[in-house]
Amino acid sequence: MLNPRTVVFTLYEKKNGVHVTGGLSAMGLPGQSMMLDVRLDEGEDSVPLDRVVQTMAYELVRRRLIADRKNRVEALDVAEFQSLVEVMRDTALQNHRVQLGRNALPEFQELMERAAKLSDSVDGWYQLSYLAASIAESAQCPFVRCQRNSSLACHTKTK
Repeated sequence: MLNPRTVVFTLYEKKNGVHVTGGLSAMGLPGQSMMLDVRLDEGEDSVPLDRVVQTMAYELVRRRLIADRKNRVEALDVAEFQSLVEVMRDTALQNHRVQLGRNALPEFQELMERAAKLSDSVDGWYQLSYLAASIAESAQCPFVRCQRNSSLACHTKTK
């Protein structure tokens, strides 16, 4: 018999990727199950197992955070959540580089694009907008929210 704290997932290999299913009650999420697809990247014959496990891990953490209604994580899908975690991680790494006296301007500029895309995807999540604005400041790019479509843009002043 299975211990009630055992987590069991089933992976189905398909032509275009891997389909994952499993119950999450042993993870403290009673009545919930996980069902997600991990798609093949271009040129791949099969999805690497580490990418399947990584995607599952991001989804499990996202689900745990969703249980707390004080945040807006549920507005993100698993790919957007992974991007948010990576933006936060990379921002911390670049901030550390700057503290060590290194130039991180190009890295912050790349991060700003990713953060702005995330901020655009969830309207009204002021913490996410603040993160994007903070990264834009480090990228030496004034943060602007366009009035019409709410998109974030790097605004450069012209003389």
